[in-house]
Amino acid sequence: MHTRLTIPERLKDLRVAEKRMSLQELSDATGIPSSTLGNYEKDENVDMSLGNLLTLADFYHVSTDYLLCRTELREHK
Repeated sequence: MHTRLTIPERLKDLRVAEKRMSLQELSDATGIPSSTLGNYEKDENVDMSLGNLLTLADFYHVSTDYLLCRTELREHK
């Protein structure tokens, strides 16, 4: 049985498993402070700004729904 990832798990998986980046490297690439990115990856109840959500979706080439775990489809068709 497949267990769905949480938002923090999905964000960390994209950064570590797919991009092989540190938080600082992601921060440098996106302009989002590494402390903010770290909070997104460890606390499911952190409010993510719309701007940061869009920045991360664009950076990872995925939909915002994918980042928010509303779908398993990475891109809108």
